[in-house]
Amino acid sequence: MDPDDRPIPERVICDTPEALSAAVAAMGDWDDVVVVERDGRRVAAIISPQDLELFMRLLWDKEMEHDLGAAARAKAEGGESIPLEQLMDELGIQRSA
Repeated sequence: MDPDDRPIPERVICDTPEALSAAVAAMGDWDDVVVVERDGRRVAAIISPQDLELFMRLLWDKEMEHDLGAAARAKAEGGESIPLEQLMDELGIQRSA
């Protein structure tokens, strides 16, 4: 992706301990993402806790959407249903109280 097309501004740093330490210390002052590069290749990103929370919510929503789609496809295939209690017994999973 062209850097000018990225929706979130970012700062690129090298992977020296000093640069990483400075990036973490300045996170409260920046509204952007810090990208860590090694040998010109992106290897990590440092984001604010608020951005992490948003990312986790978006990831959860995407996984839930995938799971619901898989459940709908399985239900459409038909076949015999297995009650949850039976499945838990077969897998040796105990129900919590």
